[in-house]
Amino acid sequence: MKSALMAVAITALMGGLVVAPVTQQSAQALVPGGLKALGSTGGTPTSGTTNDRGEVILVGRGGGGGGGGGGPTAPPPPAKGFVFTPGTGTTGITLTQGAATSTTTFILEVRANSVNDLYGVAFNLSYPNSVLRFTSATAGTFLTGASMQAVESPNGTVIVGLTKLGTAAGASGSGVLLTLQFEATATGQGAFSFSRNTAINSSAATLSDLSWSAGTIGVTF
Repeated sequence: MKSALMAVAITALMGGLVVAPVTQQSAQALVPGGLKALGSTGGTPTSGTTNDRGEVILVGRGGGGGGGGGGPTAPPPPAKGFVFTPGTGTTGITLTQGAATSTTTFILEVRANSVNDLYGVAFNLSYPNSVLRFTSATAGTFLTGASMQAVESPNGTVIVGLTKLGTAAGASGSGVLLTLQFEATATGQGAFSFSRNTAINSSAATLSDLSWSAGTIGVTF
């Protein structure tokens, strides 16, 4: 090739065109079987030709481009567990989530708050059996020496009786009456509610001014 030749080498690089100057010396590299994409950082050309203006046209294989960004990353699935929202009551009989609650087991505490001379309680507790299954009940420590019964009948309602026996003073203050254990069965939400509830003092008189407050729960299973 002539020394006056200043060509333009056009190579395919990463799907686009890159223009690089070619000198007499570099143009001599364009020999059959030894084509080079001079001035390129991409792939190796496979053929070359010269047009009527003396420009060298190189057709090459582009170097590997970076990987595409791909689609948006899907968010992780929500974590299993429970979200319990207690009712608005702060005195009387209330429900609270127990500290032993795990990702699949829900512990519900039935608590007495700021009570005076509480001897026994009886109530029906309805729960959302579309997302929970009742498994067991355990007496708490607030009513010392109390006897307890807890049975589910019908499904979705736990009937509870908890009382001291014999001649004994009622309990005053705050503490855990009993705990109820549930297992998660599905994702969803629902409400707890008391019915047929009563509380008595050590004289067997009804504590009619005692308030009862339940709550709601959300389950991710």
